Amino acid sequence: MAIILHNAKTEGLLESLGYSTNEWTALETGSTDPNVLYVVRPKGGSGFIVNRGLPGAGGVAMQTAELGALGVRRIIHIGTCGLLGPSLNEKSLIVSTGAYKDGGAVLLSDYHDGRVERLSYPEQDLVRRVSEVLKSDGIAAQQALGYTVPVFYFQPAGLIRSLLEGNCYSGNARPFYTEMEQAAFFETAKRMKLQAASIVVGSDRYTVVGGELRHEWLGDTDTLVKQATKAAIEALQGGIGKQ
Repeated sequence: MAIILHNAKTEGLLESLGYSTNEWTALETGSTDPNVLYVVRPKGGSGFIVNRGLPGAGGVAMQTAELGALGVRRIIHIGTCGLLGPSLNEKSLIVSTGAYKDGGAVLLSDYHDGRVERLSYPEQDLVRRVSEVLKSDGIAAQQALGYTVPVFYFQPAGLIRSLLEGNCYSGNARPFYTEMEQAAFFETAKRMKLQAASIVVGSDRYTVVGGELRHEWLGDTDTLVKQATKAAIEALQGGIGKQ
């Protein structure tokens, strides 16, 4: 079992969760990409891997496939996202119910009757387990659909506006946030026959006010990322398989 964690302060986060430095080993894999794994063997509970996340479809697809090749069968992705409109509370974790596909996820997808489905989904048993842990721990959480856009600094304003105004999604399947990895992560896990779920934290928000597109940063996400990581570890260790 493993977590793909998009946080550069991985060691500090593990320490803040109570894991001492002698409970993990840092490994670097590959010769072309800076892929860092933390193999955690806690004094109590099952061991797990924390993979410091690489951004975008290429990064997360590579990491998910390599974790699967190492024998991992359950993976939870943890990252940040841009909230679309006012609906989601930035002080609550977001458990993904699915994601609109970017180009990388489309290439990873199967064709059905000559077409690719627009949405990609997590594994429902693992989503249920994550939600149960969050509820049991009293951690505020909400479930929502996302839209995977594999760029950060140059997200197209026209696309964001269209998502906010409801002009470019299917039926009632409205996305409430954008992020960079979920769809490719879910599709890679599907190909590898892995259980996959994703928790994200709102780092910024887009709104349309008076006809103008506005963007604001929401502040530090460290506390929420820590909550998400703690809940992910509990969910992975608790009762769904053994790997």
